[in-house]
Amino acid sequence: MIGVLRLTPDAAWALTPRELAMVLRPHLAPAPLDRATLDGLLRAYPDDPPARDPPWRAP
Repeated sequence: MIGVLRLTPDAAWALTPRELAMVLRPHLAPAPLDRATLDGLLRAYPDDPPARDPPWRAP
C-alpha cells in the first residue's frame, strides 16, 4: 500500500500513525452511503414481512 503513495522508505517511516491513517484512509475504506444510494438500495431490496411469527412470540 505504501507503494501506491509513492513515498520513499524514509518518508514512510517518518510518518506519525495519525499522518499514516490520514493518507491511507482514501485507499482503504469506501465512501459512506449517501441518502440517495441508500434509498435506491431499499427500493431494490425491500424487507419482506416475515412468513410467520417467530417461535418465541406468544400467540
